[in-house]
Amino acid sequence: MTGIVLRASRIGPSARNHLLTGPWTGRVVSRFAGGASLLLGPPPDAALISLQSVAAAFHPWGIEMGDAPDVLVGEPLVSSGGSLRFDRGLEVAWKGALVPALGIATLGLEARRQAVGILASLAPEIAEPDLLSPLETWQLGGAPEPLIGLIGRGPGSSPLGDDLLVGLLAGLATGADLAPAQQAVHQTLARVAWTDRTTIGSAQMLAAALDGRFPEPLCRLVNHLSRPLGGGRSTGTSLLAEKAEKLLRLGTSSGIGLLHGLLAGLKASLSPS
Repeated sequence: MTGIVLRASRIGPSARNHLLTGPWTGRVVSRFAGGASLLLGPPPDAALISLQSVAAAFHPWGIEMGDAPDVLVGEPLVSSGGSLRFDRGLEVAWKGALVPALGIATLGLEARRQAVGILASLAPEIAEPDLLSPLETWQLGGAPEPLIGLIGRGPGSSPLGDDLLVGLLAGLATGADLAPAQQAVHQTLARVAWTDRTTIGSAQMLAAALDGRFPEPLCRLVNHLSRPLGGGRSTGTSLLAEKAEKLLRLGTSSGIGLLHGLLAGLKASLSPS
């Protein structure tokens, strides 16, 4: 492979911000269905970035291209001048790629009330129910400090506890009336050195969520909740179930954790203060 130049169609805002602070050297650290994970920069500034096809779920640390990249685990690369240049000759140009905001839509109180009813019926049981306890306690008016205990807990390369927190932050981003609760949770989580407690990729997703950036399937689900249930309640609920199903397909347990966290955030808005 020599002199092949491919253009990225989209780049996540977190990935772009990191690459703009380069140049960086790095390597391919793993392959997954539809892409590869790249580690760029030395500790403590290293970042894990996904180079992925359109078939993979997009997120704030992703770079999207038409097909999965032909790169090898362990292959060195350099990021500079708006491109990723791999040792075997592949170049991926990300400068000029679309940068989606990956933000969360605002929901009115009634929309949140409807969402809780529908999403609760779609959420599968969680693998470790005890992980929900800190969320439930906080939801009923408890202090946010016990939420720190969720960081790094549970199964998955993105631990289930972290996914719950990312989903919770998405739920809290849905309404201006949630600002006091959102601020308290943000301040509590921002004090924590996540990389000492969890994986680098999961720590980055938490950081992105605190900045208001979320995995695209989660954004699309919440954005759909912001629209009236068109075509009759049955049709609207069916479309919502479709969006939820796409979220639930993320990882072994990530989608389930994100959905349960989102529900916790939405339910908090319905509880008397």
